[in-house]
Amino acid sequence: ITTVGMITKNNYQSLMDHLGTGKYWDLARKEGGLILLPPYSGETETLYKNRLEALKGATAFLKKAKEDVMVLHCLPAHRGEEITEEVFEAHAKEIFDEAENRLHAQKAVMVKLLK
Repeated sequence: ITTVGMITKNNYQSLMDHLGTGKYWDLARKEGGLILLPPYSGETETLYKNRLEALKGATAFLKKAKEDVMVLHCLPAHRGEEITEEVFEAHAKEIFDEAENRLHAQKAVMVKLLK
């Protein structure tokens, strides 16, 4: 993975502080690397109202991607509200893999808490 685009929320200073330049993940690059996508819907400077607007605002980034693109979603996905049907279907495999990983992490936390 050489390029990671992350959709941010309106107050993303904490995220920037945590991620830094991306050097820790070998993503500090002149081309590609870690790219924080602003929390604006499309070409305007209006904050997006929901996840679907956020994804539509990242469309230009996705279209410019020279590599295979991976879209992750933690599920449940409300198609048409936070992710388009087209994007969900095109990336269903990685979306379901992420959800499965989250399930195993949640089970591990429950086991730890019940001991």
